Amino acid sequence: KNLLVEYLRISGGGHGLPNLTQLFQRRLREFATRVLRQALPSATQQQSSIGALPKDMKDITAIITQVQSLLVREGEGVRLSSEEEVMRVCSVLVSAEYCSQMTNKLQAKLVQKWQQLSTNSHAAGSTESGSNKTVAAAPAAAGSGISLAAEEELFHAVLSQCILLLVGHTESLCESSLSGLPKLNWLLEQTGDQSNYVSQLAGHLSSIVPLVRYNLHTSRKYFTRYCDKLAASICAKFTQQVYRCRPINSVGCEQLLLDCHALKATLLQMPVMGAKVIRDPPVSYTRMVNKSLTRPELVLQVVMGEYTSHAQLLDKTIRLLPDLSLADFQKVLELRGVKEKSSLLEVYRQRIAAAGGGDAATGGSTPAPSTPEHELSKIAKLEKMLKARRLI
Repeated sequence: KNLLVEYLRISGGGHGLPNLTQLFQRRLREFATRVLRQALPSATQQQSSIGALPKDMKDITAIITQVQSLLVREGEGVRLSSEEEVMRVCSVLVSAEYCSQMTNKLQAKLVQKWQQLSTNSHAAGSTESGSNKTVAAAPAAAGSGISLAAEEELFHAVLSQCILLLVGHTESLCESSLSGLPKLNWLLEQTGDQSNYVSQLAGHLSSIVPLVRYNLHTSRKYFTRYCDKLAASICAKFTQQVYRCRPINSVGCEQLLLDCHALKATLLQMPVMGAKVIRDPPVSYTRMVNKSLTRPELVLQVVMGEYTSHAQLLDKTIRLLPDLSLADFQKVLELRGVKEKSSLLEVYRQRIAAAGGGDAATGGSTPAPSTPEHELSKIAKLEKMLKARRLI
């Protein structure tokens, strides 16, 4: 901004604003790609991928495409080697956020000055209203190349890469806790406290999340985004692993349900882990975690149910999981150990197709009447047990 003010003072009219804008564009691009991105731990391995920065504005789209194509490769499956690298990524993120904001403000100032110049140059001979002058001046600014939108997008790309690096690093720490889920014995005789893998995962989160939050205390928006992406990834991986936990009996399902509630409690507390001042997480974050873990809970309730016929299994599946895909229903059948799956899959396909037309979704079979024994099913007992343990 100081450079802009000094330039306007020296130039005496600002007719060289397009040239000044090109200078800003070039320097901002260089800072985004050669300073910020190259400061990231994984960027040094990809240094030759960016190549020379073009001097002309027309090539900026190619730069953004190059940078964004590298983000996925550099952000996935990355484990940072030390806390110092985590802090460095956070520092780059904070710097990129600041640069993005300042670039936006600088562009607004440039456009404002150019509009004033354009308006003044036409004021003497113009008889149009002031509002029409403003409308006519705006295209002049756009057509003159006075825009830093592409440079601002570059800083957003660096921000995205930082989030990917932090999320990928945290995921790699938690990977072993979730990947071993199918290897555990789920043919249980009784339930216990939450399984060790949940405690291990909570320990990994408590070792890294407070560090990230502390170093992003001035960028709460991006810390929230980090938590959103991390929690969504953990929930998705947990759901995938649940489908692979076989063989499993009803008690094993109860244990997995208990673990699911414990995992939910851990994720809901993740944004404030280790914080001195406890704040409620954003409503959108809480809603996302609850919704993401509802699917494995309902799947387990279907799997652990007691049925006298396959029709009852189909009824309960469609009632609890009306949007369950055919592939996921096959996984449910595999969890229950159903041998003759082909006929059930065909019936299920027909049932969900009919469900789109109305009440036909439940036609063809009569649900079992509710009885006191049914009300005191294993699911109800489990809910009471979980409430007693203050997990829900």
